[in-house]
Amino acid sequence: MAVLASRLGNDRYRESIYEDIRDLVFVLQHDRMLFRYEYMNRSAMASSTLDSTAYGKTLHEANDKSVADFLQPFYEQCASGRDAVSFIYEFGGETSQTLLTPLLDNDGNVTHIVAIVRNVSGFADQVEAFRHLSETDSLTGFFNRRVLLDTFQTWSQKANDLHQRLAILALDTDGLKCINDQFGHRIGDLVLIEHSRRMKQVVSPPFPIFRMGGDEFLALSLVESEDHAKIRLSELRHVCNQSWSHEGISIPMGMSVGLATYPDNGTDFGLLLDVADLRMYEMKRSKQSTTPTMDSEKDRHV
Repeated sequence: MAVLASRLGNDRYRESIYEDIRDLVFVLQHDRMLFRYEYMNRSAMASSTLDSTAYGKTLHEANDKSVADFLQPFYEQCASGRDAVSFIYEFGGETSQTLLTPLLDNDGNVTHIVAIVRNVSGFADQVEAFRHLSETDSLTGFFNRRVLLDTFQTWSQKANDLHQRLAILALDTDGLKCINDQFGHRIGDLVLIEHSRRMKQVVSPPFPIFRMGGDEFLALSLVESEDHAKIRLSELRHVCNQSWSHEGISIPMGMSVGLATYPDNGTDFGLLLDVADLRMYEMKRSKQSTTPTMDSEKDRHV
């Protein structure tokens, strides 16, 4: 342990750093891509299958072959790159994160590697929950704008691989402001939820739908041709433009839809979104003169 003591300080100092922390700490000596155990803290002794009898043994001598085969490449990467390496693995129903840190001598050679292992099972669940919350709309359950570009890139690549087209459908709920003003925002939210349910009848998983904000949505769907994309648009218009009754009130439901297709209308997502938006607003303007007003509906039910 002389080399280790000179590298990390005396035994008392080393123990003050490692002995009482909850993380598992292993220190291994490095020699030509052989890694021999030199130190383990109390947590490592208690939680792993190793004990002090592993001192002086290599990864393959101290561990099962499958475990050693898994660990060896990470240690080699740390030693050869002379930089920290982090990896996550699951064992026995728990998830652990390991950080490997190289220790260098005065000539820059890696003499030891310190492995710190932390159980992140609960933390990983929390991270996944926060990620889900950050990427989805709480009202509809649809994705939000945060993952829009990455999702488009994924699905456009699938369209290329399958020699298909990707339909980009921009959707806007007609008359939502009037509904909110006359029936309240609670009814307005229920209208958005009902529209979301109807959209999923046409654009069903795995194809994604996004709430862009307010009353605007965006849907992506693989289609075989531009004509097929237009059929998808017509299906959305049909299902989303039927009236809806709630609490004795018959509420006209309307949705304006604009279509752009990848790669027919371009390959740049910003351009495709502009095309779909422009066509959606053209449809909305053409419908404004014939869209039923909310005043007559409210007067009949109050």
